[in-house]
Amino acid sequence: MQHPRTSAEVAELVGGELWGPGNVSIDGLDTLELAKPGHLTFIGEQAYAGKWATSAAGTALATRGLTIEGHDPAVRAIIWVKDADRAMAAVLAAFAPAVPVPTEGVHPSAIVEPGALLAPGCRIGANCFIGPGAEIGAGAVLHHGAHVAAGARIGAGSVLWQHAVVRERCIVGARCSVGANAVVGSDGFGFRPDERGSIVRTPHIGIAQLADEAEIGAGTCVDRAKFGVTFIGPGTKIDNLCQIGHNCRIGKGCVISGMTGLAGSVVVGDWCQIGAGSGIADHRTIGNRVRLSARSGVMHDIPDGETWGGLPAQPMMDALRQIAAIRTLAPIAGRLKRLVADPPKGG
Repeated sequence: MQHPRTSAEVAELVGGELWGPGNVSIDGLDTLELAKPGHLTFIGEQAYAGKWATSAAGTALATRGLTIEGHDPAVRAIIWVKDADRAMAAVLAAFAPAVPVPTEGVHPSAIVEPGALLAPGCRIGANCFIGPGAEIGAGAVLHHGAHVAAGARIGAGSVLWQHAVVRERCIVGARCSVGANAVVGSDGFGFRPDERGSIVRTPHIGIAQLADEAEIGAGTCVDRAKFGVTFIGPGTKIDNLCQIGHNCRIGKGCVISGMTGLAGSVVVGDWCQIGAGSGIADHRTIGNRVRLSARSGVMHDIPDGETWGGLPAQPMMDALRQIAAIRTLAPIAGRLKRLVADPPKGG
């Protein structure tokens, strides 16, 4: 179903249970606070359920089991689902406007060097560049200004957004997404002082590779390996403005939030979740299904399945205990300051 317009149609789309009228009109989506009468909103946690009574929204997706007061089923609709966040994702997909794509074929302003191979169904937009020996898979889309350097390979169905760059010999798998201004295969950050004290660049002759269905966001850089491969596993999603250093190896199904930086030769296991702004020191190993809170500074290896946070990062319960302890120091410090300024008389 595309573009559901009533509460009943949304309930059918998400397989939800309707509490209220099925003919409530829906012409947009917004938060509980900002929604208008024709909007659909969502309630995923009990902490937000109390806002439904004062919200202007006509329909809400709500996670089963929540207690929602102030609902009049004669006027407004609640659609009960197992997980409101996941259901909202399905609704957003149905309401999403179509993204313009280049027409099939090669735009007249694009440059395709001799020896490049383009499979059927490619869409090569204006001012794109495809270097000699590069390969573009069937149905791949290169938006305006995308650059595929010599010998690089883009898999079938992958999308390079505006001004994305895939450097020489690097590989993007099938059904990948490379965000606007992102770079796959940027030079690794390797510098060493020589005997005269000058700083000399270390050549990086390896490649960077995105496995099938991996995604990197706008402005993210995945450095090529010093030798071998910097590898992003299948299905892994990396947010905007992240830095993946040379020779890193990231497993499958990972989610890495924005502004995160991985130094060289970091190994990340499968199904990890890394919070925004985290940093991981070089040559660290992160196990499978590890979770890092935002702004974590990782200086040690982390075993499978653990949740860490803080700076330096440590097991989350230890980090929380330290934060609690630090908070108790302020009043103690105040009392000490007063004692020093006015010590007790006698004894």
